[in-house]
Amino acid sequence: MIEQGILQNGLDLITALAESSRASQRQLEEAVTEMRTRFADNAGVLRALAFVLNTNDRFAEAYSVARQGLTIDPTHPCSITTRRVH
Repeated sequence: MIEQGILQNGLDLITALAESSRASQRQLEEAVTEMRTRFADNAGVLRALAFVLNTNDRFAEAYSVARQGLTIDPTHPCSITTRRVH
């Protein structure tokens, strides 16, 4: 339960920093790095983080986080969005 609270607080912080014109780039990068490190073995959390980053136009970071999650679990639902169309 504590981890869930930490996760939500981290995602909320990243959203607020990404939306704030006064937040420094360094603060945002530190928050993202902390989340990626703390939840490095959890594909679901990394998916949520990638979604938050993507929603806030942080596309390169979102892509990197999504790839990190897929490295952990290649069958995670994130992979559904990358299917090829024949």
